[in-house]
Amino acid sequence: TVEVVGETQMVETTGATISHALEAETIAEAPLLGENVYASLATLAPGVSGTGMAWGTGSQGPNAFDSEPGFQIIAAGQRSDSNEFQVDGSSVNGNSRDGIVNITPEPDTIAEMKISTDTFSAEKGRESGTLIELFTKSGTRKFHGSVSEMHTDNALTARTEFQTKVPRSIRNDFGGTIGGPLSRKGTFFFGSLYWMKGVVGQTVTETMETSAFRNYVLQNYPNTVAAQFFKLAPAGAEPTSNFQTVGDIETALPSLYSTPPIPTSLVALGTASVSQSPINNGFQGHVRIDHSFHGEKDRLFYDLFRATTLGGSAAARPAESYVSPNANSMHKVDYIHTFSPSLVNEVGVTYVRADGVGLNTTPSLPNAYTTGLGAGFSAWGTAGWVHNNWNYHDVLAYVRGAHNLRVGIDVDRQQDLDNFTNGTVPPSFSFTNIVDFAVDHPYSQSGPIINPSTGLIADNLYSRVLMLYVAPFVQDDWKVTRRLTVNLGMRLDDYAHIATLQYGANPIALFTPGAGSTFAEQVADGTMVHRSSNGAITSDPVWRIAPRVGFGSDVAGNGSTSGRGG
Repeated sequence: TVEVVGETQMVETTGATISHALEAETIAEAPLLGENVYASLATLAPGVSGTGMAWGTGSQGPNAFDSEPGFQIIAAGQRSDSNEFQVDGSSVNGNSRDGIVNITPEPDTIAEMKISTDTFSAEKGRESGTLIELFTKSGTRKFHGSVSEMHTDNALTARTEFQTKVPRSIRNDFGGTIGGPLSRKGTFFFGSLYWMKGVVGQTVTETMETSAFRNYVLQNYPNTVAAQFFKLAPAGAEPTSNFQTVGDIETALPSLYSTPPIPTSLVALGTASVSQSPINNGFQGHVRIDHSFHGEKDRLFYDLFRATTLGGSAAARPAESYVSPNANSMHKVDYIHTFSPSLVNEVGVTYVRADGVGLNTTPSLPNAYTTGLGAGFSAWGTAGWVHNNWNYHDVLAYVRGAHNLRVGIDVDRQQDLDNFTNGTVPPSFSFTNIVDFAVDHPYSQSGPIINPSTGLIADNLYSRVLMLYVAPFVQDDWKVTRRLTVNLGMRLDDYAHIATLQYGANPIALFTPGAGSTFAEQVADGTMVHRSSNGAITSDPVWRIAPRVGFGSDVAGNGSTSGRGG
């Protein structure tokens, strides 16, 4: 009998990267905010700060179903939009904004979570902030599974300062996992299904028009834009405090126009609180299949995630509330071949997709922004978007003597396809105060967007942003002595022409400065130019060489104290 005993090294002494790993048991026992591991656990790592709260498209508070949330996670002196998220070794960052994530696995599907700051490895060196890596569970030779539910409601929710009572609020997250063998020849599976059902009680407190002012406008100025908005999207509640008369408003916010004949004693504005309970539903399914063959010299696994959300928005004007459907998915195929105990090659191909729709409840009206009116009149949509990300990752690992070499390449192909015509074409008007708004006296206007070739309102603003990123790298972790390891790396980041941008089938034209000895002259002589036939952003390729140097040392020689830098 041969007994092999291994101990986990409590202090990392072989590299410059500061990292912290959480096992499945810790994840299962930790209190999780909204069942979201990013929001709840990332700030447990040394050197990481921030609230962990979610923001971004479809974010209905922390959960595991949203398609594009970002998180207030800060480390390495970088902002949260410099963070990188990986699931099973593949980047799942969204491409519409920096620092957002498309895939958030349910806690019960995660085998390990690793949070790293000051990442000096050339293999992991695309982003400069926190690197959060999640590794999913795989099946085993025995069947195993779990069932869970998370419940909260009004009785478990404290009211805010502006609430007399908590609006109707309930949330149930429920589902389970199952894993086991598919065959006796080294094929295993692990899968999960989870749902979120509920409504989110929210109270919106804004400065709103009074019913007396609204009725006055409808009666005396029935054909104005204000009257149309007041009819379609009235305030959800009557103001109860902080009242302002027409005279108060005209004194505090003087107009550029002559004063209209509206009684100065008419109470126009006040503070109102509107309580709503918008829907908050979600679904996530996951399956992973692992297969080993050729005496376990070859390993193949397939990963699938699919999630959807149906999230409502609360608004001080209930007519402007809407429900936005969003979805995301991930497919990954990964192959590992062992040539010898010292030479291993891993190749992975990943496809991540996120899509959604923004709705407009008042599509026939423009946008109107009024100083002093907290809840204005603006709506974006109805418009949809699709983001497609393909990733190819290939790395060859070779151990020889004191050197641990990794050579590989990352290739990312990203598509940002946005049909934002309905969201961007409508005109926008700005008003000095609500009195000017009542009588159609704007001080500025932007839009509508015009097609310069026809002189008509644009009807095809379907934008296609296509990006290609190629990054070969080499990394050598060299154990110089028993106590000192030096990390040497080199990465070439090739961004090609940044992106190609097209509106419909037409490449975008970009402003190009003209001739002149001064900047003002160059601007005056500038023109809109197509820099390439396919809409490239830059005329010349953009690339950079990124060398990495770091070290880790076992100061005391017993693994208790480390020194690192880079």
